[in-house]
This record gives sequence, C-alpha cells and structure tokens, in this order.
Amino acid sequence: MNHAVLKADPLDAGFSPDAVRARVLVVDDQPLNIALVRQFLSDTYEVLSATRGAEALELCRTHKPDLILLDVMMPEMSGYEVCNRLKGDQQTRHVPVIFITSNFGPDEEAHGLSLGAVDFIAKPLNPEVLKSRVQMQLVIKHQADQALYLAAQNGKRQRQFGDAVNGRVGMCVIDVHGVFRDVNAGYCALYGYAREELLGQLFTLIFAPEDRRQVLALHDKFMHEGGELMGSWHAVRKDGSRVQITSESIRVPGDGDHYNRLVYVSKSDSTIGVSGGEPYA
Repeated sequence: MNHAVLKADPLDAGFSPDAVRARVLVVDDQPLNIALVRQFLSDTYEVLSATRGAEALELCRTHKPDLILLDVMMPEMSGYEVCNRLKGDQQTRHVPVIFITSNFGPDEEAHGLSLGAVDFIAKPLNPEVLKSRVQMQLVIKHQADQALYLAAQNGKRQRQFGDAVNGRVGMCVIDVHGVFRDVNAGYCALYGYAREELLGQLFTLIFAPEDRRQVLALHDKFMHEGGELMGSWHAVRKDGSRVQITSESIRVPGDGDHYNRLVYVSKSDSTIGVSGGEPYA
C-alpha cells in the first residue's frame, strides 16, 4: 500500500441520500414498463416518464432529473442516441444514465458504457435489483453534486466524483462487515470480475494479500468513526495482474445515526505487474 488518509470530512456528517426526494426519469416506449418502474420506485422517488427520445431530452432540460432509466430499443430515436445527446449537452451531461434492456450482452454493455452510461439492468425487472442500483447511483450523484458545489475547496475531489457520475470509474457498495452488496459495470471492468462473482464476497478480495489486513482495519475504523477515507493501493485483478488504484469513500447512513454502508469510488492509475496469471485467493 502506498498511502491512505483518514481525516475529518464536513460533508460526511450531514449527508443523507433521502434528505431531498430525488427525481427519476423513466424513458420507455411501452407504458406497461413505465408503470412497473413507477410502482417499484414511486414510494421513494419522484418519478417522471417519457415514451419517446425527443420528449425525454426536453424533460431533462426543463425538469432536471437526478437519474435517467433509459430503454435501448425505441422508435424514432434509440436509447443509445438519447444517451449520446444527453452527454453532449452541458446542461445534462452529468445526469447518470442506467440502460434498461432485454437485449443485454457484452457488446451492448460496452457500447452503452462508451457513451457514458453508468450501468445496465436487464429486463424483466427485478424490483430489488432496480431499487439497489438506483439508490447506489443517486448516492454517488448526491455526493458528486456536493463536490461540484465545493469545487473551489478541492478541485481533485470534484474530478473524482464527476468521473464517477459519468461512468469512467468503478463504484461499489460495501456493508458494515466489508461484504460487497453492489458494484457497477465500471468496477467489474476494472478488476475483471463478473458482478455475480463479487456480490457476497469480502471487499478485500481485490487487494494485494499484504495490504488486506490494513485495508480492513481502515474500513472498520472509518465505518465506526467517520471522517474521509482516501488512498492509493495495490489491487489485484482476477487474472492476477496488479494495478495501482486510488479510491475515496462515502459513508451512507441507515436508520437514525447508524451508518450501515460505504460507497467506494475507485480508478486505475497504472498496471504495475503480472503475477503468473493466477488470481489471488
């Protein structure tokens, strides 16, 4: 491990993803699909809807959603084209986009991520998966908005969370025990694992064996005492190659004053070697 810093963070104490009712825009040419998403999310979020790409673009400019759930296959303008236009507009480029599609494969995922989407969710929708992915992206968006607002204090942090919102870095949600509860596509691409291979595993899986004890101790201290955890680490991909990463963490409050999750934002600095092609256990 190169270095890690644990320090007081004025943003942490006042942060709550539910402090303001977030606005989610659902874009799908099938009203039934929109109705299902509304049923799953409307108790927690304000849900807007559009059935055409042009309508979605106009709603984004006038109603400024916090997150967009976007169908891929639509008439007149595909979801890919909508996403491309959103990311090309200064007013909407920072709004996270999650594609919802039944045509879900590696090529489609890679194309969507290249356009700036942060995640994919497969149809038919699983309500718990949908809620978890939406909440994770809104937590990151909330923190990114704070970082952008305080950009004058820390330009580096602004760039870190701005990259997170635009899907250029990996994000994961970890519980109080250090177990993966959710990961985004960028995180899977960074470390070479499928999402299903990470969920339920200790997050120290991706760190070099010599760093795991210290990383776990820092995680436990940060979870219980708060502050800000940022650092540079040696991580290990599934194929055994090592990579230098930088990461920053956000505590997510549960009931009352209890914090029960962390969101880690990570990005690669450089590959630093290959260890024979075998993954570390």
